[in-house]
Amino acid sequence: STPGLPFFIMGHNGKAAWAFTAGGVDVNDYYLEEINPDDSNQYMTDDGWRDFDVVDDSVYISDLDSFVQVSFRYTESGPVVGDEEPFYSFYWAGFDVDLNTAVTSALGLHRVRTFEQFRNAVTNFGALDANMFYADINGNIGYQLTTPILSGTNESMPFAANGNNARRPGDFLSLPETPHALNPPQGWLASSNNMPRRDPLTDGHFFANRIMSISQLLESKDTFSVEDMQRFQMDKTDRYMTRFNEVFARSLDSIDQAELAVAIRHWDGSMALDSREAALMNVFLSHLKQLTFEDELDELYYQVPAKWIEQLEAVEQAGWFDDVSTPDVIETVDD
Repeated sequence: STPGLPFFIMGHNGKAAWAFTAGGVDVNDYYLEEINPDDSNQYMTDDGWRDFDVVDDSVYISDLDSFVQVSFRYTESGPVVGDEEPFYSFYWAGFDVDLNTAVTSALGLHRVRTFEQFRNAVTNFGALDANMFYADINGNIGYQLTTPILSGTNESMPFAANGNNARRPGDFLSLPETPHALNPPQGWLASSNNMPRRDPLTDGHFFANRIMSISQLLESKDTFSVEDMQRFQMDKTDRYMTRFNEVFARSLDSIDQAELAVAIRHWDGSMALDSREAALMNVFLSHLKQLTFEDELDELYYQVPAKWIEQLEAVEQAGWFDDVSTPDVIETVDD
């Protein structure tokens, strides 16, 4: 439960049980606002120029033992972020949440008996970004993404506030369109901070190795014991990282490290404390990221997400492996 809230967000009622992991869904949008050149207190809407809504507030600063006065400007989409041009407004799916409905639904979760009751309860929590799982005493298992999903293109860059491609605040997918599952043919459902039924090698995940590992383990047999589950929890194999065995081995061959190349080619992904291969692979990928991005980004290369370097074919096609400081040579991943 969450301290102070009168319901159980993970638990069971004797008839059904529920729990969740993080979903990682896009619940935010940024909009580039057009400001009236003749009146900086106005922004463009579909109906013409409109005054910002202004909210005055105060923030207590403990070191100063006093309050600082602050003002926030709001558009139809949400608050304005920053005080300098260009001006962006920020929209979050939670802005459209009815708190009465959210609390009522959370309390209703205590009384669920069927998967449909469960789905209707958890999808009215608001913007809780969670993969919620269900099981009941009748042998049913189910999954429902709780978060309201914004329809249209999943964009990470700002929309033009009045552009034709802009998603509109509150424009959510309907319940039947949201990700869900009930009693899938494989007989199990799993989440490790990812959205189920996505390809861990091509789609976004926090840690792709987790879902790859649990999927392989759950496919290994039909019936599992408590001891099996304990073994799964203590598993030390990074199955995702073995994708890079051949790339690294080729590099080792090219610098006359044949013995190490053989070891890497046969590495099973074990991340045990004494695994030399695990240490080498981590160092290799760290340096590969640096060599790929430092020529364009200088010290900012360190902030590049690791998964950017992991899609080797896409990075190759984009030309990112080329070192821009050597204009007469086009480097490959092997270089």
